[in-house]
Amino acid sequence: MIPLLTTDLSSIHSQEDSVGYYQVGDKKFIYKIPALIEATKTKADVKWNFHRSVFDKVQWNQSFSTDLRTLYGQRAQQLREKYEHLTLHYSGGSDSYTVLRSFIDNKIKLDEIYVRWPIKATENMYKANSLDKRPSNILSEWDLVIKPDLDYLKIHHPEIKITVYDWSDDLHSIETFPEGLIETVGADWLNFGSFIKHRLTSDSEKQWFDKKTTASIFALDKCQIMKKGSNAYLYFSDSPLNITSRKDKNVEAFYWSPDLPEIALEQAHALLNYFNTRPELHKLIDADSPERALPENVKCLDSIIRSLIYPDWNPNKFQANKPQDSIFMENDAWMFETFNDTRTMDSWQWNIDNLMSQIDKKYFRFNQKNLITGMIRFISPLYKIGNFTQVDH
Repeated sequence: MIPLLTTDLSSIHSQEDSVGYYQVGDKKFIYKIPALIEATKTKADVKWNFHRSVFDKVQWNQSFSTDLRTLYGQRAQQLREKYEHLTLHYSGGSDSYTVLRSFIDNKIKLDEIYVRWPIKATENMYKANSLDKRPSNILSEWDLVIKPDLDYLKIHHPEIKITVYDWSDDLHSIETFPEGLIETVGADWLNFGSFIKHRLTSDSEKQWFDKKTTASIFALDKCQIMKKGSNAYLYFSDSPLNITSRKDKNVEAFYWSPDLPEIALEQAHALLNYFNTRPELHKLIDADSPERALPENVKCLDSIIRSLIYPDWNPNKFQANKPQDSIFMENDAWMFETFNDTRTMDSWQWNIDNLMSQIDKKYFRFNQKNLITGMIRFISPLYKIGNFTQVDH
């Protein structure tokens, strides 16, 4: 087992491939779309490498039952010792909220919280509604979650700089998408909103980039386990890791890190222990279950995972449901209403169509209407964490 708080972190991984890379033949790609274009041209296989030099050596079946709060605190301290300036990209959801608590509860300095939100562009487009959990009601998260959290921090933790980037003006200033933007941002979802909001960084981060002593912390991601036969496996997926551009920044995934693999290990064993005593729920994680991918089961599994690995998260806190497999995501529906039949939307659509024409269809996901819903995901090797002693009946 790799020891806690490894001292020489610099030898473990480089920042260039901090959230994995793709291998096509003898070429290495940081971003997914260029890799798929190359694979289409050369007919070579695509391989996704997510810190295998570390994760392949971890004894995943050996749990020490370490308290998750303790591990989260150790991860926060690890990042504090590694960088001079830490910026947490905050959404108010369970992932980033737990990261924030890991710093605050352990009295570890966090320099900045960075929130992206189109405040001016949406202020007259909705009324906050805590009862509407549809993805299209994501705008209510500002009033019901994010702003209250930030107001609390201003009073109780004024030492943390709060940066809210209102990207409303960017929506109107971008007439054409810059070359390379779509290839490097939001690759899995091909989503209009992703290209706007995830290309941005805070001014504070930029001031530190030249020194290479800042980290952009992203709360990536929830534990993933799978049942195959009677065996339980942990695995990592590229999709959640591709939500942000890595250009000009040091991206640190808080939970899925080779610097502290104990987090993923103990999360996975918490899930194994839970499902081991509930065989009626195995359909949620069974690789061979046709019910596994049903939206209601995906939502149920997500709720279970949150409750097990985020002990301080309040499940009654408002969060809009995540959109299911759609390029035109419901949570960005307001953007399509705003930009319908505009030069910006035309530019985005042209780029998407151009990219799709260069990529083999086998790399896309399709819905029942045979419409493209995004890119296929790549996963790591399956790391065995144990066995299910109680089986389905």
